[in-house]
Amino acid sequence: MKPSRGISAMVVISVVIVGGSLILLSDFTPPVEPPDEAPSGDVESVIVDNLELSATAYFWQDFMPAVPPEGPPFNLVLRVNATNWGNTTVFGLNVRVVTVYFGDSFNVLHTFKIEPGLSCCFDEFSVSPSSSEIFEFTNNRETIFSPDLNEGIELYARVHVVWDNGEALVTTAPVSLDFTHRLSKKSN
Repeated sequence: MKPSRGISAMVVISVVIVGGSLILLSDFTPPVEPPDEAPSGDVESVIVDNLELSATAYFWQDFMPAVPPEGPPFNLVLRVNATNWGNTTVFGLNVRVVTVYFGDSFNVLHTFKIEPGLSCCFDEFSVSPSSSEIFEFTNNRETIFSPDLNEGIELYARVHVVWDNGEALVTTAPVSLDFTHRLSKKSN
């Protein structure tokens, strides 16, 4: 008994739909879980396996030199301070995902894939014993994320830091969103 063309067409359509859904899900980045309490104005430090971590963030929307059709891009720079209190070098330190939250809430603005900052050429970092290093990261800018936000709104980041033998969640203090603006020409 041969299957009918209708059944064959349904199987093909089902495979295309499932395959398309898997491709969409492969681009999905789950948010970094929120902290137990909304952050205060202080920089938080966490210590895991003799590695002390803290982070600071800078957020801005870029209105210069012109605004693309998608709107003004939202960007972030993240600085992670890592102090190694142990006796062995920590290898493979990296941040791949950051979730940005609104002010003193647990409401997610967006989850970003992260890459080393523009001033850096490494994919992973190390921290020698009894030393501190500051590593800079930025959001991946292959696609534009352009939320409709007010200048000065407070945001904080929840950062998933990983290294060869561990991981930690670090929370930045809330900071105000900046806008870049084009300078207007003054008329004489």
